[in-house]
Amino acid sequence: MVAVETVRRSAMPRGVKAVYTLRPCSCGNENVYIFPKPGGKYQVKCDLCGSINKAFSTRQLAAAHWNGEASGDTETMAVAVVPKIQPVNTAVRQDIAKVCDSLETFLAQKNARYGNSALQPVQVFSRVDRGEQLLVRIDDKISRIVNNHEDLRKNDVVDLMGYLALLCIDKGWTEFADLVD
Repeated sequence: MVAVETVRRSAMPRGVKAVYTLRPCSCGNENVYIFPKPGGKYQVKCDLCGSINKAFSTRQLAAAHWNGEASGDTETMAVAVVPKIQPVNTAVRQDIAKVCDSLETFLAQKNARYGNSALQPVQVFSRVDRGEQLLVRIDDKISRIVNNHEDLRKNDVVDLMGYLALLCIDKGWTEFADLVD
């Protein structure tokens, strides 16, 4: 087992250094790391073969699951490993992680600013359920993008990504391993 510092420390307070001991991957690679997912979940991933475990609410649970240690919740100990068929370009993988990390921070800041209004709407004027309200927000954002005859704006794309992430949460779609071919 090797002690691995979590890769994405940007969301952690300054000066905090979290280190978890992770066993090597079943492929033999020792370069495994914990990474955050949108929605405040964490997974362990092998940098060589791309194997991942289920997403957990804390880095500690993700590490314990990877290492096969009991966490008191037997359901969370079921390993969901998804091997990658082709290795992904490391620079692209880092950019994907950077975008996902930034989106997580963006959504957390919006949630702090506006409350959980997307997933727990106050329904003062509109009485439709939250899923339908999210779909309306997505339609409105797409309409703005389509009708804007200038350049595509970063704000519109990030808002759309955020609404789609919240829609996934609303639908309970927080794991995507089953979609990997």
